[in-house]
Amino acid sequence: MSRTQNTNSSNSSSNDNKESGPSASASKEDSFHSAIKALHAEQEGLRSDEPSLNGLELSSVRALIDYVAYTHKLNEVVICSLVEDYFGTDDIQKIHRNDFDKAVAYLVDLNPRAIIN
Repeated sequence: MSRTQNTNSSNSSSNDNKESGPSASASKEDSFHSAIKALHAEQEGLRSDEPSLNGLELSSVRALIDYVAYTHKLNEVVICSLVEDYFGTDDIQKIHRNDFDKAVAYLVDLNPRAIIN
């Protein structure tokens, strides 16, 4: 088989595998736009203005509270009280969702002995 015939046969077989026509490109655009909308909706869900932390965020804050208490040999209640006082709430579950990063940073940088003593 000559080189030209080989190229032509490979082009025709690749064209057979592709959808053709305006309906194919419209369906690809529709699926692309629906995928983008789904990603956008998911992203908005993560950034929603819900008043309090979601379950995963709350678990993370509680784990950090336990870790800080353990490393500084204090009771978790003391660390939890410091966090609640810092955020002006009576319960860590009421920390605003937008303050999650601040709560993590506060706990990472917290030196409770400097505050308590």
